[in-house]
Amino acid sequence: MNFDRLSGSDFEEFAYDLLDALGLVNVNWRRGSGKGGASADQGRDIVAQMRQREIDGAEHMETWFVQCKHYERGVPPETLQPALSWATAERPDVLLFVVSNFLSNPAKNWLNDYELNNRPPFRLKLWERKDLERLLSSYPRLARKYRLATDELALTVHPAHLQYILRPGQNTLDYFFAYLDTIEPLMRDKIFEFSYFFTISPRFRKPNYRDEKLGDTMLDPVDYKAFRAKCYRLAVQMAEHFLVQAIVSDTLRWAWSFGDATQVAQTIDRHQQAIRYFKSERDRRDDAKQKAALDDAIARHQRWMESAPDQQKACEGYYKFICETMLPHLYLEKPSIIARSLDEILADL
Repeated sequence: MNFDRLSGSDFEEFAYDLLDALGLVNVNWRRGSGKGGASADQGRDIVAQMRQREIDGAEHMETWFVQCKHYERGVPPETLQPALSWATAERPDVLLFVVSNFLSNPAKNWLNDYELNNRPPFRLKLWERKDLERLLSSYPRLARKYRLATDELALTVHPAHLQYILRPGQNTLDYFFAYLDTIEPLMRDKIFEFSYFFTISPRFRKPNYRDEKLGDTMLDPVDYKAFRAKCYRLAVQMAEHFLVQAIVSDTLRWAWSFGDATQVAQTIDRHQQAIRYFKSERDRRDDAKQKAALDDAIARHQRWMESAPDQQKACEGYYKFICETMLPHLYLEKPSIIARSLDEILADL
């Protein structure tokens, strides 16, 4: 979804309509002339209210101040201060930043520091482009009104991926792992590395020294063997086909996300923003250890930035393999293998 084609005023109007569609009331676009040219009212582009219902049925209204940031690249930190100052004075319940693309890393760090050091009397919320895409997916009429190409997202999704979302396979763990056993181990580990970690949910010990790596503090192995064993233990508590569907769906999601060629430029930009921030921090530090730590951070982001195109290509290949090789094999298992009679279910109780 590309908001760059909208003007700043159009983006504010879009945010107004989205808030209205989401159920906020008394939505007020605080522009002197209604559209274009007028400056925002004291750091607030939009003021709205959210009706909240308490457990006893009582209702109250929350006031939201909304600041829209229409930038083709990352939003810099200095543009956030006016809205924060006005919210501090006026004390709404929520201050929401609606961003057409994303906040720069320095801006996010600055915002986190502000919240930690000032403990503002309002909640801070941030909607970036990915959040707007998710929210807008339920309102196609709104997308059409602003000519936002929601279909561009679908063009990067493989048809087999969409098919699996709509009609996932009905697989037993035995069938699932029998197929996974046939995949080249290195490729299998790359494809399922996130599933390994989140399924196993390893324990960690406290680090023995400051610079100890996270992987060295992990108490449980995170590999294919441990992943397989954990899945069979989980199957005691849930249906096997539900577990397989969750693993495959999440694997498809991350492979598509990291393999999307349209995201490479944004990934590089984020690393560039981080490098500039860490360099500025390093230049104002006197402590040698702090400078060395910041140099390490700069070097890491530099490596990640340089490898971003290759990483995207690799993930694109994994995504294609999942969609065009793995999913067809999973669909070969007949659903009747999983179907159980009521008598069988009751016998297990």
